[in-house]
Amino acid sequence: MSVAGRLLLLFGKKMSVFRHNQQLSNYLASHKSGTHTGGHNTNNRLEPRTTDQMRTLQLHDSKSHAQQRHQTDASPRKSSAASGSSKSRGVNAVKGRSAIGSGRRRANVDDLPDEVLLKVFGFLPADSLVTCDCVCKRWHQLANDDSLWERLYRSYAASKSELAERRLQSAKSSDPKSSWKAKCIHKCIERRNARIKTLLSKSSPYTHLPANTDKAIQKLGIGWELVLRDNDKADHSFAQSDGYHLPTSSTVRWYHLQFPPIRSLRCLSIIAKAPVFFKKDGSAADNSPCQRSLLAQHDLHLGKLSTNHQPVAHDDLIDLRVIGQSILVASWKDGGELAFISASLHNHGLVHRCTQGSLNRPYIVPSHKPKPDDIDPQYGLHDYTCVVELRNQRSVLWGQQFKNVHCVKQQKEEGFARLTPVQPDVISDHSYASKKLQLPWKSDLFKGIVQDFCILDVTIHDEFLKPFWCLSCPVKVAKAVDSIVNYSYDGEAYVISHSGEKGSVKINLIWDHSKEQYAVTGVFLDISLEAINAWFSTNY
Repeated sequence: MSVAGRLLLLFGKKMSVFRHNQQLSNYLASHKSGTHTGGHNTNNRLEPRTTDQMRTLQLHDSKSHAQQRHQTDASPRKSSAASGSSKSRGVNAVKGRSAIGSGRRRANVDDLPDEVLLKVFGFLPADSLVTCDCVCKRWHQLANDDSLWERLYRSYAASKSELAERRLQSAKSSDPKSSWKAKCIHKCIERRNARIKTLLSKSSPYTHLPANTDKAIQKLGIGWELVLRDNDKADHSFAQSDGYHLPTSSTVRWYHLQFPPIRSLRCLSIIAKAPVFFKKDGSAADNSPCQRSLLAQHDLHLGKLSTNHQPVAHDDLIDLRVIGQSILVASWKDGGELAFISASLHNHGLVHRCTQGSLNRPYIVPSHKPKPDDIDPQYGLHDYTCVVELRNQRSVLWGQQFKNVHCVKQQKEEGFARLTPVQPDVISDHSYASKKLQLPWKSDLFKGIVQDFCILDVTIHDEFLKPFWCLSCPVKVAKAVDSIVNYSYDGEAYVISHSGEKGSVKINLIWDHSKEQYAVTGVFLDISLEAINAWFSTNY
């Protein structure tokens, strides 16, 4: 072969080696970046022969690595071979890693150092800190850390003079009551209670009760919660669905589809929730801790409910029962499960009952100190001021104020003194209800109207305008059995009656067909002489 031929042959071999190295580097680079070279780019496509050579070269170069891995993967490979599995080597490798990792304990929040957990608690609102306080001993110590509550104290409890100081006076660590948490909550409650006196300072000339009870409840952010306890002592809590405030009382309702089965319930509790922290504008702070006060608690066992509390009213869908004189429980006729629960709360002392009670004990009104009078022979029997109203859950249907109501000695019978604000034989005392006496209701799915059923509100003040007897309770409008014929009206006679702690109330009604309205023709208030003697220090 000539020299020129040898040069051409050598040049061809070098060009072949150059192309081979270039294709190999492109292939390795593409697989290193995770992209495929043979599917989308035709310029980088390898010929089958070249690809086989490269695969052989790659397997040959990786023998040493496979021998090194053989020792570490020996046990997983033997176990897989013994089981007769035909899975690939990659799957066995993943399976081996999962078997090794499964022996390790999964990390959780308990593995965090106290410093990190305290930093996390610093982002939580006040109500969440109070919740974390009840989780465990470690969280209790961290959630009560002074650094967290000093920040909240500056935001909600510190006065302007304290904020002007660069550093607040530190609390003594030896006294638990002087911690920043206790100091913050105590001062916020004191400031709220002082604000209550300002909100309730004015008196209504109609009811002689605080005039701004509804506004005070709204500004203080007071809400109500229904707690149903089952036979396993588990509590089911429900926030109020709605509420309405009227001149002498308030109504709170709960209607949910998530009520537990009535057969599993044992008691019912109504709890008021009063926020502790407030913004600068006076409104309740978001996510504020709440002081819970028990308002009412009654047995809700199905057997006792069916025996001791018979339905007092009904319509096509529900049966109504009255528990504790102020709580209305509605159950479906089909199945007997709970439809809704309604509470009638008299406004006398309502704000104090919602803010100064505890979760286990309701607020007790301070006892009345009687003022003896040896001069007046009729002391305690005259100059009463009465407000009597009939309403549904949203509006007043009939109501009047009566002043200077009195009782003479001849009207004292069987231990009761009778007050008669509306006399049956005095036509000028009679008045009409604005609407028919009925109770509209609603649930999440249905609504209806219970006929001849309403709520009675009675407020009686003594001659010093001190609340003597206050009640708010559901009552039934029943047909009168032995009624005196009244020729001034053409219609059937009805009666509303209720017996309470200090006496009884009776209201005579006549359905006037010409006006299609109820006419109130008589109101009788029988007050116990025992209650009068205890209030006025008399001896009737």
